[in-house]
Amino acid sequence: MALLAALQLPSDAESCRRFCQEALQARHVGPAEQRQLYERLPWLMQRLHGWFALSNPGLEEAVLRTFHPQGPLSPLFAAMETPAFIFPLRKLPPRTLKTVLAASNSNFRFRDYNNRQMEDLNQSLLAVLGMDRLSRTSGTSGELEGLALTAQEFVLTTLVYFLVAEAPVIKPSGSSSGATGSSGASGTGGTGSTGW
Repeated sequence: MALLAALQLPSDAESCRRFCQEALQARHVGPAEQRQLYERLPWLMQRLHGWFALSNPGLEEAVLRTFHPQGPLSPLFAAMETPAFIFPLRKLPPRTLKTVLAASNSNFRFRDYNNRQMEDLNQSLLAVLGMDRLSRTSGTSGELEGLALTAQEFVLTTLVYFLVAEAPVIKPSGSSSGATGSSGASGTGGTGSTGW
């Protein structure tokens, strides 16, 4: 698959250029290619973080067009409706994290919450997604790990996180720093995480 081949290029600038070029070409992506893209989605998000740091207006425009909600990747991400990606709890904003932890506690009592905290709970991300989206580690401890998200939710949540909480350091346009390490995908049931 050309999209995945582009991700493997060591240069951030060349990888970004080729990935966006392939994505923006009007062609059908079959089920096998979609599955491969889903399996490497956390890795794609890691590469995207590096691409945000490139100071090249042409590449910036290509990234925006590629990842735009009405862009070519959006239908691919929307097609996968099963929550299979884990967004780490520690990357959530402090108020959201506190709300998630309080609501997930089996000893949680609403009467112990003050009015502001009740409002946080009712308007939180968890209220929209539901408690069944909390992911726990396997084994006897079953500790909270993160939020289980669909591909589209994972991409949008990660984009917001990158742009708000962990903005990349801008590099000169000729710089290359290939992504190293694993894709961050775990071997269980196709579930992926960013590995942060």
